[in-house]
Amino acid sequence: MPCKRRRHAFTLVELLVVIGIIALLIAILLPSLNKARRAAANIKCQANLRSIGQAMQLYASTQKNCIMGSAVTSGYFLIAPGPVNYNDSNCPEISQIFDWQAPAASMLGIKFDHGANGKGANPPSRVNRCLDLMAHPMFTCPENQTFATSYSGGPDFTGPEGKQWISYNTAIIFMFVPVGASPPLGVSAGSVVTQRTEGASFYNPPPGYFPKITKVGKSAQKIYAADGARFYQTGSNSITMNFQYAPTVGGAYGDPGAYTKFSRAWDRGAATGNGTSTIDARMLWARHGPLKAGAKGGIFRFNAVFYDGHVAQLDDLEGANPSLWTPRGTTIAGATGEVYPDVLARYAIGSTYIAGE
Repeated sequence: MPCKRRRHAFTLVELLVVIGIIALLIAILLPSLNKARRAAANIKCQANLRSIGQAMQLYASTQKNCIMGSAVTSGYFLIAPGPVNYNDSNCPEISQIFDWQAPAASMLGIKFDHGANGKGANPPSRVNRCLDLMAHPMFTCPENQTFATSYSGGPDFTGPEGKQWISYNTAIIFMFVPVGASPPLGVSAGSVVTQRTEGASFYNPPPGYFPKITKVGKSAQKIYAADGARFYQTGSNSITMNFQYAPTVGGAYGDPGAYTKFSRAWDRGAATGNGTSTIDARMLWARHGPLKAGAKGGIFRFNAVFYDGHVAQLDDLEGANPSLWTPRGTTIAGATGEVYPDVLARYAIGSTYIAGE
């Protein structure tokens, strides 16, 4: 009777060698896989911003060149004098006066809860509308991993566990009218509503400016929206979203720009020499390059869409050029201490800066 051939089993040493080889291969491949993942996320983010730019241009083409996301354009009906009392409990169509996501979704045929004609304009409808659009793939940067809680005032959109931050913010100075301008459509000059539509004294659009795409200056050199992180509060390190129906400055949706210490979306206080932040908030918004806390300006990278529709990636200091964030002719008071030191040095800003292009 033939004897059975004994099977050869792996020895412990052989198994350890194989496991070691696999671990070495994983260690070699992981950086490449992570680099490929981040590159894919960057491509998706840029595609999102390109679509947002297309929606902005479509809105302008149907609304006499007006820019969506302004309290005097797409959000004006919420604060205009009239028979309907709009407020946090009665807010149809958009989530607040600076909301650009809902108009963009309407332009691109994205379905959401409009709450129009008095039906569903209540807080639950408004919450659903905002959360649905915040989570929509076109409005979500894949590198946005930060969760925020609700800012005081207005309905709580976030819950105790927080919600993922809005990924993109508009350059809000393009959305204002100049300080001292005639109030739009009968709004009282002394009302708080007018203050919500005017530029602050240290960033004031030029006389005669109105949020129209034809008035911004060279459209290829003016940012409409970018990777953002509003609302980060410098000093307290609070990470919140403000969904009051009629907030000041930009609410959850807009911000002055990366050049100013007043920024709550593009804080650069932790860049070398600026020294105004306890954490490096660039980690929250300039998401697409090296993430090295405390590095000098120019290390971090973010994506932006311009008024001509093109998308570009900028580093955090290159992207802090005040002219990118403001209409041509805007005055910026550099002497107020509201402009970051590295921006003052890089762009030779004196007591007053006039935005070019």
